[in-house]
Amino acid sequence: MAKFYVQSGLVSQLITANDAFSAALWAMHLVMEDVVPVEEVDWLDESNQPEHGFADGLMKLGDEITVSEVGFGRDEAGRFDTADTLAEWNQLIIAMARLEARLSEEPVSPNRMVALGVL
Repeated sequence: MAKFYVQSGLVSQLITANDAFSAALWAMHLVMEDVVPVEEVDWLDESNQPEHGFADGLMKLGDEITVSEVGFGRDEAGRFDTADTLAEWNQLIIAMARLEARLSEEPVSPNRMVALGVL
């Protein structure tokens, strides 16, 4: 994995990730984790999102997330729209919550967990 310098608005973080977008997505997760109770994911469907939490997170970020493998203040590894990255983060959190709910409701064989990408 490579190290990426991720910057947006008030956020500057050094992230280890497989690629530039994964680094931007993880930085988004770290920001949102501070303002939105991710562990209480029941509200994370599209019809019932906590607007104040998303707004608080977005206030820390700029319009774009820049990623570099060289240093802060650069963007040679990528520029990502913050709103698009937030939408993708939200979809991933919803998918993980649904997967966790499925796994906790019924026993799942190790082969099934491998097929789901959990193991």
